[in-house]
Amino acid sequence: MVKECTVDDEGDYEVVIANTVGETSHMFETIVNTKAPEILRTLPQTSDVKLHKPATLKVEFESPTDAKVIWLANGVTLDDSIKYRITTTETDSTLEIADTIVDDTEMTYTCRVKNIAGQVETATILSLPRMNLTVCSSSPILLSAHPFLDCQVPTFLDVL
Repeated sequence: MVKECTVDDEGDYEVVIANTVGETSHMFETIVNTKAPEILRTLPQTSDVKLHKPATLKVEFESPTDAKVIWLANGVTLDDSIKYRITTTETDSTLEIADTIVDDTEMTYTCRVKNIAGQVETATILSLPRMNLTVCSSSPILLSAHPFLDCQVPTFLDVL
């Protein structure tokens, strides 16, 4: 009895049975019938998050055989920890970032689902929502450089 096989086990086999009376053999072909997992609910291309709040990413998938799920941040495997909580069932996986900080943004978070037949993945980039700032003043204004501000300044203003 074969308890576990992989796609590499496909092929032709010969079974030989021998005893003191004689020997017999039988040829047969083995086909491993499985398919790669499929992602049913992908991650959006970008995900807006709020600083110092939890961020939750969820993927739903289908796999005819046991699937292994791996979460990555910029290609580095994430482990379940205080910062990252990973919960996986037979049909979905969730990554929760406990306290989102600026360093977590602009990173690519990937969920990879694989089984013996192959793998699929989906990814998102965490980003902070852009803030628009419209300035209405007749006196000079000093705008400090901030990577998350889009400034719209009327042309009649002096910007220092």
